[in-house]
Amino acid sequence: EKLPAEDLLPGDVVVLEAGHRVPADLRVLDCTDSALAESSAITGESLAEKRTSNAMDGTPPPSIMDATNVLWSGTSIVQG
Repeated sequence: EKLPAEDLLPGDVVVLEAGHRVPADLRVLDCTDSALAESSAITGESLAEKRTSNAMDGTPPPSIMDATNVLWSGTSIVQG
């Protein structure tokens, strides 16, 4: 079922494909090995960044901005 972004609630599952705009801040539950997201508006990175569903390792944990298992509202899926 398609919903407007403003109707999404915590816990909703969103399916995205290449070319889609990310409608809200999301945790990646599953993705292809080659998933790439364009986040330049937020991160300033000019290249698309790899995304994964794997939890980030580290003590202390990395910054949420460095997490590869998160997608940010307003960014877009380039591949995967």
